[in-house]
Amino acid sequence: MLLAICAAIRLARFNVSPKDGRYFCGVPTTMAAAMLALNLLIGPELPPYAQVAFVAVYAVAMVSSFPYAKLVRVLRLPLWLWVVPAICVMISVPATFLSIAAVYLVSGPLLWFFHRSRRRAIPI
Repeated sequence: MLLAICAAIRLARFNVSPKDGRYFCGVPTTMAAAMLALNLLIGPELPPYAQVAFVAVYAVAMVSSFPYAKLVRVLRLPLWLWVVPAICVMISVPATFLSIAAVYLVSGPLLWFFHRSRRRAIPI
C-alpha cells in the first residue's frame, strides 16, 4: 500500500513540477516496480522484514527530491563499467542484482551532495 501511495504522490508531483531533462526527481515509478519484480524473480532469498524494508526504501526514494540519472545517461557510461557487472553476473546473479540496485539507490543522494557542494564552492 505504501508503494501505491508514494507512486500516486510522485505522479502528482511530476505533473506540476518543472522539468529537468538530465535527471529524474526521485526514483521513477517504473524503475521501482522493475526492481521489486526483479527482486522476486532473481533476487536473493531475504527474510520477510527485509523485503518489507526494501519496498519501503523504494517507496520513500520515489517521493524524495534526490536527482536520479535517466537511463540514457546510464547507457553512455564507459565500456569498462559495463564489463564489471557482466563478470559479476557470471559469479552470482542475485548478488549482482542487489549491488546494482544499491548503487542506483545511493546514486541519488550522492548526486545531490555533489551538486550541492559544487554550488557552495563557486563564489557568486
